[in-house]
Amino acid sequence: HERLCLATCIMSNIAQNLIKEKTSGDQPDFRDLPDGGILWKASLVLLNHIEKKDIESIRGKRVLELGSGAGHLAIALYKLGAHVVCSERKFNGNHERLCLAVDEARKTPIDGASIAAYELEWGSEAFAKSELATTQLEFDVVIMSELIYEPDSHDLLVETLQRVCRKGTLIYSIFCDRPFSFMFFVKVHDAGCFEVEQIPEEDIDILGMEPDARVCMHRIKYIG
Repeated sequence: HERLCLATCIMSNIAQNLIKEKTSGDQPDFRDLPDGGILWKASLVLLNHIEKKDIESIRGKRVLELGSGAGHLAIALYKLGAHVVCSERKFNGNHERLCLAVDEARKTPIDGASIAAYELEWGSEAFAKSELATTQLEFDVVIMSELIYEPDSHDLLVETLQRVCRKGTLIYSIFCDRPFSFMFFVKVHDAGCFEVEQIPEEDIDILGMEPDARVCMHRIKYIG
């Protein structure tokens, strides 16, 4: 328990420093990484929020992250004691980068935690064909960080959530508000199997991000 508390403090400090540091690849909402990947700053805001206010929702729980990118958020949750399954679509080398990052993270085992990486395209049909579908895993928590900026993906994401959630599964969503982002929640409402809670703006520590980024965070419960 003491080791996990120490890890929490360390990860919080890392999240704040990464956002405050400025680099040549720095943008208001993301940072280009040397290996060609992208670090979405809002994901660090979500990590900080979970660590400080909701750690028991993920510690010892089975967590799925959709669209894990380079894996920094998934690996951080693993280090905080979660059983993490991270996933990425096969484009722009993202899945390969994720697998390499997970393999590296496994070299430092964490008591009571685990991490694995899967390729996962979104949508009912794609999920049915995925290796993840054959595992029949049930997830307590699903993480969605900066996934809803493309309206064409909204239906596919909702379909995917319906496949990976069980009754009571908690979904964390964070994103910087962009045109049509909130249309995703229209799709969620129309599905009729989710309860949505928007985290008040004053309860979100944006860790020095520009206010114009308009960071939005939601907790969504799958009610079946």
